[in-house]
Amino acid sequence: MGLTKPALVAAACIFCQTAAAQQTIDIPIEEARVIATRALFAGDVELALQIANGLLRANPDDRTALLVLAAAAPRAGDPETGRKAGARAYALSQTDPQRYEAARLTALAAANQQRYTLATFWLRRALNVVPNEEERARTLRDARGLRNLNPWSTNLSFSIVPSNNVNGGAEDAEITAAGQVLTGTLSADALALSGLRATFAVQTQYRLFGTATDRLSLAASYQGARVKLEDEVVDDPTNPGAQVTLDADAFSFDAVEASVIYDRVLADSAVQLRWSAGSVDFGGDPYYDFTRFAISQRVPLSDSVDLQLSGRREWQYYESIGIRNVEATTFVAGLSYQWDNGNRLGGSLTLSQRDSESPNFNYDEWAFQSSFSFGQQLGPVTLGLNAGIRKADYPVYVLIGPVDGGRQDTTFFYGANVGFPDIEYAGFSPGLSISGSTAESNVSRFTRDSFSVGLTLNSAF
Repeated sequence: MGLTKPALVAAACIFCQTAAAQQTIDIPIEEARVIATRALFAGDVELALQIANGLLRANPDDRTALLVLAAAAPRAGDPETGRKAGARAYALSQTDPQRYEAARLTALAAANQQRYTLATFWLRRALNVVPNEEERARTLRDARGLRNLNPWSTNLSFSIVPSNNVNGGAEDAEITAAGQVLTGTLSADALALSGLRATFAVQTQYRLFGTATDRLSLAASYQGARVKLEDEVVDDPTNPGAQVTLDADAFSFDAVEASVIYDRVLADSAVQLRWSAGSVDFGGDPYYDFTRFAISQRVPLSDSVDLQLSGRREWQYYESIGIRNVEATTFVAGLSYQWDNGNRLGGSLTLSQRDSESPNFNYDEWAFQSSFSFGQQLGPVTLGLNAGIRKADYPVYVLIGPVDGGRQDTTFFYGANVGFPDIEYAGFSPGLSISGSTAESNVSRFTRDSFSVGLTLNSAF
């Protein structure tokens, strides 16, 4: 008995099997779709697959049959077929609810293949067409669960920041220092320059193994910054009446790093060990290579109070013979308190020491920073605030000769992060990063002000 076009699904639609014989029944296509769907919901996966495949032989673009196949095939041990059927159903969907349904089924099939990154991609597509807040919360929970299962974890960030000091330059061209009579002036590229600073960072991490108590991972990261100057032709402070052309590429920054990370959960805390190696370039030229060892510990003191402790030792190997090598030691202690409404108050103290044969790279530093973040939206935005002070002491600092009493810097800094969670695409929402600092120094080259406002992109998972 053959298929008619397009009214009937023939032999492949329903198979009523007995020990003695196999019987074939023709039924209308619409009824076959209903039966396939009911069989799926009733848990009769084999029957649902048989009917769906029969429908698809009659019409390869039968969206209902593709959805049944997308849901049933993974249950039958064939997630690859289910994923491809879900993707095809998504392409054939005409409305957002249809796309949402197909995207979630495709994500589920991909997760069954343990292709967690691909499953996350399909959940992000589902978030674009989510029908209501309840389904949005459900999809976010699923995405966060996939993140925990996925051995790969990748984070991207970027910002485009207009600033009055994109190069960290000085306020005044005249060079002054305690105990010295200096007649020189700074070059134009050493003064504060206005413009745009674009930064990009990517970190990817792969979990080699993990148990309930420990985990070993490999990580790699890249950070880069590029500058566009407001004015590339500026007055030359070293030659009054003349101008000089600046090269924005001279202020570019690139850093790459590879790490081995070991995490362990103890009885009442969590500890992380991290070994890293990498290199830093400025202006397109190699600046220094480094190796670093770090240890950190998080200790919950109560349900609302966390203590964070960390220490690291870093060895920097500079390309410049004049700078030589630097060894840096840093300790950080932080405390945070979270209220029941999600508001969080934090504070941290950082102590650093750098040792080098070059006196200008030999100093002690301490910094205190406080932060406060609101746990709930304030109207259309989320808000986090921070402020702090940093003081550095160089026992010996040399310009033409040693500066009397060495060099001392005091920096006040502040910032705010504003998020707009109601503006969302694929689980990403925009934000604003506001930062500023004021530095005072007895060596004028390091007295500076800076302020910037940048665009950021935040992920909901």
